[in-house]
Amino acid sequence: MRSHEPRAPVAPLLRKEMRELVTCNSLWVLMLLLSPLVGYSFIQAVALYAEASRPALSIPELARQFSPFDGILVPTLGGFYLTITLLFPFIAIRLIAAEKASGGLKLLVQLPYRLIDLIAAKFAAVIAAWLIALIPLILALVWWALLGGHLDARETATLMLGHLLYALLIGAISFLAAALAEGGATAAILALAVTLGSWVLDFAALDRGGVSNLLAALSLTSLLRPFEQGLLSFSAVLGMLIATSGFLALAVIWLPPGIPLGRKLKGSALIVAAAAILISGAAHAKTVLDVTPDRRNSFPLSDEKLLGQLQ
Repeated sequence: MRSHEPRAPVAPLLRKEMRELVTCNSLWVLMLLLSPLVGYSFIQAVALYAEASRPALSIPELARQFSPFDGILVPTLGGFYLTITLLFPFIAIRLIAAEKASGGLKLLVQLPYRLIDLIAAKFAAVIAAWLIALIPLILALVWWALLGGHLDARETATLMLGHLLYALLIGAISFLAAALAEGGATAAILALAVTLGSWVLDFAALDRGGVSNLLAALSLTSLLRPFEQGLLSFSAVLGMLIATSGFLALAVIWLPPGIPLGRKLKGSALIVAAAAILISGAAHAKTVLDVTPDRRNSFPLSDEKLLGQLQ
């Protein structure tokens, strides 16, 4: 019966999600904590960078070893990363958990909206929240420019792309946690178990090999490392996009009430299998672009040409 009903326009649904985003306390609490954290990270990065680069005034050869990307941008984004990891899930979870608690979700699924449209509108609000969270970081970069510093556009864009993909993956995991759990507190515990579990995997892999290194490859933190080195890895980009899409698809399956458990488990198994196959295929994408202006991750051009002639 529902398949013959006309689809409702998505614009009102999108406006509703944006209105709930800006009126919720979670977003502004995040901004309240994020601003001083990013500011402190920036101030410390500038102080340490200035102190470390002082010998370069008398020894020009040392100046080649100092990069504002490594000395300013990456440390400043460290505070941003910490906030996104620990606090961003609460914003994403609230977009679903609040409606589940109030009973509004049952009304929404009865409207002529597809579940994909509902999740897409909520995920658009998550992207908007991330863009709002960028304001302190943008102000820090503007202040760096006013101080006379410079940043390479390609390096900066690549690192920002990595943090965007990371935030989208965190948001998708939070959506699935909210869809699985009955309350927002339980969903927050599930989401933080995944994010904090990534840190545990990283620590477990220190100075160890074998299985520990394999487990560390599953860490969410490891996904940012190529971007922090000035590398645009196509396998990392594709893997994060596929994983994000997979978690959102699982959220679509587990969100609506009244669906038999067996049907949800069957659909989840198909999605997990498809995502695993696609991620395995993406891992074979060996294209990696060195976007650093000094090509510090690459061979000299003359050596690359010679290597390219080898059979």
